[in-house]
Amino acid sequence: MRTWRITLLSVVFLTAVGCKKEQDPSPASGPAYTHIAILIDSAFIQAPNVVSANYDGINDLFCVAVHNVVSLDVIVQRENDDTVFHSNTLEQCWAPGAVDLGRYIVSVHAVSTSGNALYGQGALDVLTYGNDPCLQFIGTPVTADQFQPEVFGVTLPSNDNFCD
Repeated sequence: MRTWRITLLSVVFLTAVGCKKEQDPSPASGPAYTHIAILIDSAFIQAPNVVSANYDGINDLFCVAVHNVVSLDVIVQRENDDTVFHSNTLEQCWAPGAVDLGRYIVSVHAVSTSGNALYGQGALDVLTYGNDPCLQFIGTPVTADQFQPEVFGVTLPSNDNFCD
């Protein structure tokens, strides 16, 4: 079994072909430029870097999109390493609340149907509109509603409103 370990912070898409790159996710004060997006053969994992925890039915959940994987392990931690969510099922979602606002570190491990290991780590920001008409985010926001099943990459506009 081949294993790739990739941390994505400044590349929107990455096709892993025998490469290894290790970096720490961006600090809480810095921007989260992109999202987890790993593609190997016909398998992929991708996860948003923003969740809006305002209970409007739009991007309120953190879910990892997968295709052609047989196992998935997702861990969401605060920056002090406290685990707030862990799942080892293919259908998993974390529902952060308004008390969970802030920056988190997400680690995703998966195995493809062809036996390849996929690993990604990145930052996740849980935001709310508060009294603003738009979400404040530094960087390129990627939300779960921008993914389409069985299609790798960001293909749709977000239904959340981000400030310029």
